[in-house]
Amino acid sequence: HAEPVLSPTWTLAWWRHFGLVDGRKLRAVVVEDGEELVGLLLLSLRTVYLRRAIPVRRVEFLMTGEVEEDEICSDYVGALALPGREEEIAHVLANVLEGDELGPWDDLEFSAMNGEAPFVAALASVLGSRGLRPELEVTGRCPYIALPDSWEGYLASLASAERYVVTRSLRDLEKWAGPGGYALHRAEGPADLEKGWRILTSLHGERWSEKGAPGVFASSRFSRFHQEVMAQLLAGTDGSLDLLWLTVHDEPI
Repeated sequence: HAEPVLSPTWTLAWWRHFGLVDGRKLRAVVVEDGEELVGLLLLSLRTVYLRRAIPVRRVEFLMTGEVEEDEICSDYVGALALPGREEEIAHVLANVLEGDELGPWDDLEFSAMNGEAPFVAALASVLGSRGLRPELEVTGRCPYIALPDSWEGYLASLASAERYVVTRSLRDLEKWAGPGGYALHRAEGPADLEKGWRILTSLHGERWSEKGAPGVFASSRFSRFHQEVMAQLLAGTDGSLDLLWLTVHDEPI
């Protein structure tokens, strides 16, 4: 299964908003077996300046490399690959790199990949066998909870102390809000999306203003990207946008 950030919705929007920044040149590596597509790597080539003075021609995946104030923080980028064909795709990429088919380059920086994906280990091994010196570095972790099928099942899965915290928090919310005083909302249409967007950006801005920072939505490029992607996800047939907000007495909190 492809990661959401490798979908056309995400990748095309990213290129529209970030592709021409910093002189990026689009490079796509397509791996086919007869008429079957077995792998796709979406890359860019650009010049970056180390210590603001030394030009380095860098190859990197799309959806990475933005300046910090615009950064989308796409995660689990990498290759689209049929299961079991990862090493073959890694060899194709290595051949392309050796042949300078992407253009002259000095540095590969493939960040934000899933360290557990088979392609990562395959690529490191293949590049190492070609005389390069790949380095694998853990730059972040993504903890998650495997949720049961029901709320009752989730509560039953918790230790007693954790279950107490959850149930006590809900009682405190109900006591503070009063009977029927709170509600959870979900964007179901364009009007909801517009309202939810205003709430999201407002609450985020308030939170970060307390820390003396503007927050991510101060970047017009960041905001435009997310507005485009959220609208497309909402309009999709799979209901893949979850924009939720909680209100108490009709006031978003």
